[in-house]
Amino acid sequence: MALYAAKGVDDLAASGDAALAANEYDRAIELYSAVIDLDFATDTIFANHIRAKSEQIADIVASGDAAHAANEYDRAIELYSAAIDLDSTTDTIFAKRSKAKSGKMLWDEALIDAHKVR
Repeated sequence: MALYAAKGVDDLAASGDAALAANEYDRAIELYSAVIDLDFATDTIFANHIRAKSEQIADIVASGDAAHAANEYDRAIELYSAAIDLDSTTDTIFAKRSKAKSGKMLWDEALIDAHKVR
């Protein structure tokens, strides 16, 4: 945290903005979290933090969709699981993972995911 304190809050926020613009979601989230931890967050910082996480999840899901379309079910399941780890409240990701598990004929596991879809 000393590294973050040494930099100005504005520098952290600007670095977070640059990381987000470069699709470096983990870095953006880390920088925005540092600003939040220092209690200097504005509505924009909170919004950008949420945006970074949302875009990160969307990219992972899109990669999962591509893997699924290529019948790479193991990879699709791995990617959908990573997205679920970041946001376990999104029904569509569970539905997509259920479909990928069905593609591997993992019926019981597919059913468990299907039950998580509202």
